[in-house]
Amino acid sequence: MRRFFMFCLIGTTAIYLAANIFPGIRYEGITGLLMSGIILAMIILLFRPIIMVMILPLNLLTLGLLGVVINTWIIQITALISGGLQVAGFWSALGVVVIWLMLDWALKGLLRIDRLRANE
Repeated sequence: MRRFFMFCLIGTTAIYLAANIFPGIRYEGITGLLMSGIILAMIILLFRPIIMVMILPLNLLTLGLLGVVINTWIIQITALISGGLQVAGFWSALGVVVIWLMLDWALKGLLRIDRLRANE
């Protein structure tokens, strides 16, 4: 449960920051932002591990760049599902992914998420 809330926090913050930095990202109010963060966390926790295992050989071949493309598609799928998030295109979604990965790295380092996983 803690991981879900952590992913919600990271996703919502990444979308908020990207909307303030990139002109191609828009959200409709605080509810649209929160719903997008929740949907993004659900997609990441439920479907991303399965997709990453399926594309593992290609991901190794491209040295991880295909994983970034998959994350970009996850952002675009989140925008389609949520309705409260608008992403102008691939490059705008890539901006969200870059911010998301930096936040994920920083917050996991600060909050030591691996310890949370071990304690659950």
